[in-house]
Amino acid sequence: MDWNDFAKRLTLELSRLPVTSFLIVQGPSGLPYVQAMRAEGVLDSEAVSSAFLPRPLAPRQERRLRSLGWEPPDEEERKNWWHQFPLRDRGGARAAAEHLEACALLAGLMVGAFRDVYRVESPLELVYQASRSGPEGGPLALPGLGIPLAVPDADARPASSARAPRPSGSALERALAEARERGDQHAYLELLARAVLYLPAPGDPGAAEHQFATAQFGDGTFVLAFTSPEAMDRSLQGQAVHHREASLSELSRHWPHPDWQLAVNPGLPSASY
Repeated sequence: MDWNDFAKRLTLELSRLPVTSFLIVQGPSGLPYVQAMRAEGVLDSEAVSSAFLPRPLAPRQERRLRSLGWEPPDEEERKNWWHQFPLRDRGGARAAAEHLEACALLAGLMVGAFRDVYRVESPLELVYQASRSGPEGGPLALPGLGIPLAVPDADARPASSARAPRPSGSALERALAEARERGDQHAYLELLARAVLYLPAPGDPGAAEHQFATAQFGDGTFVLAFTSPEAMDRSLQGQAVHHREASLSELSRHWPHPDWQLAVNPGLPSASY
């Protein structure tokens, strides 16, 4: 995946961010980072400034941020570089087109900051975190970005290191539901990243490595994934005969379509969309 491909993926995910949600794309250590926040009528964004970096940005780097379209920090309300896109509240084809254009412009700003200013060589060096606030909020899984979650994946750790046990079954679902209830997106995503996901498989599971069960929620197509066979059975009411297993990182690497999204345990208290 190159920067152009990542910009297209980022545009799609930004366009689907619900109101009162955010997306942070960052290096594995947390720096550098660029973030987008979706609110009523506005898409707000920030790129990390010298105030939070171990080494200040050079003048040429700040000139590049300006030329890309980022506004400088004001040292009061804005401590990071920023840009804001107003969005139409009304629906319709024109508003949808303007919304997508704003997301494409923001994706370009974000990619330019990472590539030209922070000198990240490839989007594959980045990770992300995303969440929605409010009573119906919780973590957002965005595998269509093609980069990992900003939480450790047990599969990626050295074999000699001590591993936390993989959560599973009803205990995992209770923990996910509790994390969602209290709005703890980091805990939710960490649990999800360590869990085995069960993917309903059409027909023979041995021949369905790249086949995915999907569902329509609103205008979106969602890949269905569950944290246990029991959760799958409760959600689908026994309709799934076969399934296969995968980790979230494996699912991200083999994501079937950039326009599709992920639904974990849909319809259950531990659900995430």
